[in-house]
Amino acid sequence: MSRLSIMPAATIIFALAACGGGGGSSGLSSGATPTPDNPSAGGNGYRYVQIPNDDNDYRLEIKGKSYRGGDKVDISAYPQGLSVEPFKSSSIVYKDSNGDYRESLDGNIHLYKQAYSVVLGSYIRNLSDQNNPTWTKLVDKFSISSIQGEATPSTALPNSGNYTYKGQAFNQSETGALTYTVDFSRRRGQGSITGLSEAGTITLQNAPIAAINEPGFKGMGISGDAASAKLGAGKYGLGFFGPKANEIAGMVELTRPGNPGSTTAAQDFEIGFGGKR
Repeated sequence: MSRLSIMPAATIIFALAACGGGGGSSGLSSGATPTPDNPSAGGNGYRYVQIPNDDNDYRLEIKGKSYRGGDKVDISAYPQGLSVEPFKSSSIVYKDSNGDYRESLDGNIHLYKQAYSVVLGSYIRNLSDQNNPTWTKLVDKFSISSIQGEATPSTALPNSGNYTYKGQAFNQSETGALTYTVDFSRRRGQGSITGLSEAGTITLQNAPIAAINEPGFKGMGISGDAASAKLGAGKYGLGFFGPKANEIAGMVELTRPGNPGSTTAAQDFEIGFGGKR
């Protein structure tokens, strides 16, 4: 599954762009590549999140400010690390002779910010119909919805040496610790995430560095298998960010099992992470 382009949609705050079926490998695409007008901001790190243009009149409200497709969201005031903010959003889901029909979402944005990258998660609490104010549906879903940053060019990756990246991993309710080691001589990486009670220890299995060439992201990254002590097999993907592969940022995708004796279906269980060397 190729992921992580910020695209407004009716079901999540920043939609996940998917290529291929859900059983494919967990690739990575990013909403921003290095540009002169989007530099890192010193001690406070990465400065903007870009919302793509959109045909459905997408609207987003955070901290009393409103944004639309094509706007940049200024995140320069947020410290590096994890921040959580309430949000509201809406978009047109269809049109007919009676006019436009809009759906609205509310929940929390989870923003994990580093010097050269940002990982965005979205917890969707409620879905509502603006044309029928009495109708509301509980969604209760968390997704890793976008990874943006200053992608490391292939020519800037180290040619040798082992580097260990350390940082945080997060989901809707918990934060854990990331440790990931890259052997640039062998062009491979592996690591682990600890401290997330529902998943247990997650092993990010050894996988090769490869070029990623997808809409919105051209850079270097790693896609591989993940193994959770409590939730079983999954996939992970990460990208290298910064002028000298200073950071990694990515996500893990696991599955929370359903209950065959009830109507509870299996659900995606997604985790964002970032780390610095």
